[in-house]
Amino acid sequence: EPIDPENPLLKLEQVIATPHIAASTAEAQQKVAIQIAEQIVEWKRTGKLEGAVNASAVELAQAPGVQSYLNLAEKLGATLAQMAPVDAHKMTVRTSGEFLHKFNEVITAAALKGFLDISQSKDTNYINAFTMAKECGISLNQKFEKENLDYTNLIRIELENDTEKRMIGGTVFGDKEVRIVMIDQFLVEFKPEGNIIIYNNTDKPGVIAHVTQLLLQHNLNVAYVALSRDEEKKVAMTAIVVDGDVTHELLEEVRRVNGVEVANLVML
Repeated sequence: EPIDPENPLLKLEQVIATPHIAASTAEAQQKVAIQIAEQIVEWKRTGKLEGAVNASAVELAQAPGVQSYLNLAEKLGATLAQMAPVDAHKMTVRTSGEFLHKFNEVITAAALKGFLDISQSKDTNYINAFTMAKECGISLNQKFEKENLDYTNLIRIELENDTEKRMIGGTVFGDKEVRIVMIDQFLVEFKPEGNIIIYNNTDKPGVIAHVTQLLLQHNLNVAYVALSRDEEKKVAMTAIVVDGDVTHELLEEVRRVNGVEVANLVML
């Protein structure tokens, strides 16, 4: 004890190794092992966890109707990780809508999982997400608003450092139609799937035509385009979902287009 890392048992897919939990005799260790196995079987059968530490998020994740929102929260976190400043240290998760009220914590865990899996290359899950965030120096705020005038249920995530803040929001239409519906001040709607080029630009003619021409030159088909404008500030945001891989070379070409201020590639 501990087990030899080269032990062939550890290489079997059907074997799950757990930490030693202070069973001091061989008989006690055997009983604990049997109990753990029985609890895992019960969880797989019924979704109920007995005696698990910090596992309320897992139980909430099994509730009817919430899975699409957890998927959305992960997608929002992953998208923000590919757009936000790398030194961000504060995250705020806002949920609105009566249905989401009791799921605020597990939604935050899902958002953290999506964010940390990308930004920190962490193996994050709903149980360790809060601990992982703390270890990465990210402070958390969770806020619930009873209603939003535009959407029945809405999840928004804000990420900031000392000088910059980014925000992304999304909802679920019907039971499973996950959508991003806002980024920063822009109301822009698209499915968070595949390879997406998201860029901000001066709101003037020719920018989107130039960008799509670059995609054509790289033999990339445009699957979907979402555009939003801030007429007062004369800026715009465009999200282009493409069929195929976007190379670093192409992304740099998009960034050099006259009028493009910032461009990111989001891979989901």
